[in-house]
Amino acid sequence: MTAARGVEDRNLIPRWRPFKVAAGLGELGSPGRSTSQDTFTVPIEALDKFRASPGLHTAADALGLAATLSNLDLLIPVIAYIDRTDDANGILRAAAESVRRKLQGEPIDTSQDWTDLAEANSAIRRLRGELRSFPRNPTKWVDLALAQTLLGEVAKAERSLLTALTLAPSNRFVLRSAVRFFLHMDDPETAGQVLRHVRASEDPWILAAELATDEAADRSPRSMKQALHALSSSSFSPWTLSELACTVAHAEFNEGRDKRGRKILVQATIEPTENAAAQIEFESQRGGFTAPKAVLQPQGSFEAAAIEARGREDWNNAIEAGQSWQMDQPFAVEPAMFLSYVAAVGAEDYAAAERAARIGRVANPKDPMLANNLVFALANQDKKIDVDELLSRSAPPRDSREEAVHNATRGLVAFRAGDVQQGRTYYSLATKQSLDLNFPGQAALAASYWAREEIRARSEEAAEIWKLARTLTEHTAERDAEMILSRLPKDSIRSSLPMY
Repeated sequence: MTAARGVEDRNLIPRWRPFKVAAGLGELGSPGRSTSQDTFTVPIEALDKFRASPGLHTAADALGLAATLSNLDLLIPVIAYIDRTDDANGILRAAAESVRRKLQGEPIDTSQDWTDLAEANSAIRRLRGELRSFPRNPTKWVDLALAQTLLGEVAKAERSLLTALTLAPSNRFVLRSAVRFFLHMDDPETAGQVLRHVRASEDPWILAAELATDEAADRSPRSMKQALHALSSSSFSPWTLSELACTVAHAEFNEGRDKRGRKILVQATIEPTENAAAQIEFESQRGGFTAPKAVLQPQGSFEAAAIEARGREDWNNAIEAGQSWQMDQPFAVEPAMFLSYVAAVGAEDYAAAERAARIGRVANPKDPMLANNLVFALANQDKKIDVDELLSRSAPPRDSREEAVHNATRGLVAFRAGDVQQGRTYYSLATKQSLDLNFPGQAALAASYWAREEIRARSEEAAEIWKLARTLTEHTAERDAEMILSRLPKDSIRSSLPMY
C-alpha cells in the first residue's frame, strides 16, 4: 500500500533527553513562582526569600523563575552563590549554568546526534567511565539508559534506570525519564508504579506525566483533581503549566467536551514548552481550528513545526522538521513513523524514508508498522527485498487495520517483482479490509497506489482500478490519495486507459 501514517493520535508523554539538554531547556528548576506581575515589574517573592536567607533551597526556588523572568540579571547573585557553595548538587549547578549561558546570549544546544550508533556507543563508554568515579550520580545512570535504549539494549537500560530510581526516587528528571522509558516499552502499568510514591504531587511536570500514563494505560485519570487545582493556581508560571494544560485539554477532547478542552488549551498557548507546542498543533488540526503562530516559537519545536508543515502539505519543510525531531528523540517510534510517511508519500523521497525507518527500527525492531514503512521505501526504490523475512522479524500487525496496511504493502512488493496477479490480490484484499473497517481514506490510498502499479504494468485492468481509486478518493476528506492520483502522468494514463 504505502507507508503507514505517522501518529494519528497524540498523548503528551514526557520527553527524554540527556540531562544537560533538559537542564538547558529549564525543565529542572523549581516549579513554583510568584504572581505574574511580580515576574516582570516588582521584587519577586522567591528572590526576596533568597536575599533574606541565602541557601540552596531558596536558590533553587529563585532559579525556577528563569523561564518567565524578562530580566535575568536579577539571578546573577543566585548564580554566584551556587558557584561558591561546595554543597550544591549537579542539578542545581546545571540549572545555574543554563541561566548563565542565557545571560551571555549563548543559544542552548538542545540537539543530540545520537542517531549515529557510533555516537551512542561512545556515549555509553564515556558514561560508564564517569560512573566508575561517581557511581551514585543518578543523572548519569539515566543518560546511560537513554543511550542503551537507542541501541535497543532495553534490558540494560531498565537496570540503569532502576539504579537511578533507587538513588533519586523523587527526582523529577529521573521520574519523567523512567516514565518515558516504560511507555516506550509499551508498559504503562510499570510507568504508573514509578510514580506511585509521588501520587498527589503538586509539581505540574509530575502531574502531566501521571495523566499521560493513565491515558496510555486506558484508565480514568487519577490525578485530575490535583491537575485542575494546579491549573487554577497562581503559584506556577504559564510555561510550567503548559504541558499539564495540554494533557487535561486532551482528556476533555477525548470525552467530546470540545468547548471545555479548547478553553483549557488556551492556557497552554501562553508560553508553551516545545512538547506542549506539538500537542497544541496536533489538537488544532484534529479539531479544525487554527493554533497561534507563536506556538511554533519555543526552542526545539521540531515536532510542532513538522505537524504544521504536514498540515499545509509542505513536504520539504515537514521532512526537515521531522529529521530534527528524530534527531532530538532518536529512540522514539513517533518521529520515525511520521518522517518515513511524509518522505515516502508526501515528497516521494524514498531514500529519506528508508533512513528514517532504519533509525527508528534500531530502538524499535519489533514495531510492525516501522517494518512496513521500511518495506515500502525499499520497494519504491526497486531494491531486492525478502518481504516475508523482513516482516517476520517484527511483531505481527496489532489489529485489522494494520493487517490491511501490510497486505497493501505486500501488493506493492509483488507488483515490483513482476507478479501482477499476486499484487492485485493483495491490493484488492487491503482495499476491501479498509472499507469494511470504515477507514475510507486508507482504502482510497490503497486503491490509488494499486492504480499506480497497474498503470506501470500497463495491465488490462488499469482503467477499472484507476476509476475505483478515483471514486474512493471522492468519498473521503483525506487528501493523500488524491495527491497520489494527481501525480500520475496524463500521457501514461491516456495510453493505459482508453476510456480516460
